Amino acid sequence: MGVDIQLWRARIGLFSPRGKSKLSQSVIVIKGSSVSIAIRFALMVSLLIILSGDVESNPGPGPTLRSTASGGQKDEQPTNADLISMLRELKGDIAHLNEKMEKTEQAINKKLGTKLDDLQKNMNENYDHLTKEQKELNIKVGELESKLDNVESQSRRNNLIFKDIPEDPHETWDAAEAKIKDFISKDLGIGRDIPLERAHRLGRPSRFNRPIIVKFFSYKDREAVYRACWERKDIHGKKITEDYTVKVRRARGKLYDYARNVLKATNFRIRFNKLSVNGTTYMYSESNDSVYPLRPYPNSAAGGVSIGQYDQQQRDTSEHTQ
Repeated sequence: MGVDIQLWRARIGLFSPRGKSKLSQSVIVIKGSSVSIAIRFALMVSLLIILSGDVESNPGPGPTLRSTASGGQKDEQPTNADLISMLRELKGDIAHLNEKMEKTEQAINKKLGTKLDDLQKNMNENYDHLTKEQKELNIKVGELESKLDNVESQSRRNNLIFKDIPEDPHETWDAAEAKIKDFISKDLGIGRDIPLERAHRLGRPSRFNRPIIVKFFSYKDREAVYRACWERKDIHGKKITEDYTVKVRRARGKLYDYARNVLKATNFRIRFNKLSVNGTTYMYSESNDSVYPLRPYPNSAAGGVSIGQYDQQQRDTSEHTQ
């Protein structure tokens, strides 16, 4: 059977010899009918090949089971039963791995839980031990502070503070001592000579009269001067006070407010750090910032509670309620 010349030209193209002119170009002319014939022919060949059964419509690697034997057996495609079996085996492996992971996780949690419980127990024991030591240290610190305050109070025992004594510019200690002796003899009416260890102004100079602190050689002389001041009512506003520590001054202020505002007492007496009202003695506790009466204590041999015992009892009660 002959071949159409146009189909032949469509397949191989036009041939034109190389000319001498550089401007010459090769032109391929393909008619529309030739293209249509070529496409129809290609489709017909493709359908024939597919119908023959030797070639798949979408060839490519598929899920085939190939034999590894050297003899080179035929490839076998997996069946549905094979795929289901493979899926079951994979599912079993996954379940086994999950079971192992759960057991491992449980073992780890158990060990961690035991370790955490032991750690928590040790921490609680250490906390209780530290808390107990802290309470003991607080008690010891309180006792030491009380002892130091008592020592300081003893060192101030022979002191008196004189207020509203006129002050001269550039006043010396000797001049201040002379004014105190003159005040004791003239204003207080004490005729005998009372020796003074020292006397000087307190604080920096200002436009006000600074108080004079006086230390006596004898506590008896100090008491005589102090009683004379309280007995005399016509000393022109001059005032004598005792020299107390900061702790005692704070306690006296609390006791004074308690007597005035709580007890509504008009006749009371504060001596050192104790308040006396109608035969009852009160003291101030810094541990719970309160005033308490000295009342009988069952374990006390004398029938009354000591200051240290009551103050410690109040501290323990306050810490327990907190």
